[in-house]
Amino acid sequence: MKPIFLKLGWALCFILMLRLVFADRGVIDYLKMEKVIAKQQLSLREIKDENERLFQEILKIKNDQQYQKKLARDTLGVIAPEEFLVLFANEVTFSR
Repeated sequence: MKPIFLKLGWALCFILMLRLVFADRGVIDYLKMEKVIAKQQLSLREIKDENERLFQEILKIKNDQQYQKKLARDTLGVIAPEEFLVLFANEVTFSR
């Protein structure tokens, strides 16, 4: 009688071990989630770094007049009153 209970006990342990490894929210799912969490943490770190860079640029735009002038020139095409705007015609090609 004891060998039957022993075999049943080991079979139950084996089944529980398989369930622990392969079942939903088991060891395999845990390892997959660790990878997902690591990727999300890396993404979060990159977003935080980008936010910090943008915050520093906003401060620079608010406080640095030279940078404001540079941005106005580069993005809006603003020129100073003592400067001249010179426009060149595009090169025209004729086809026959």
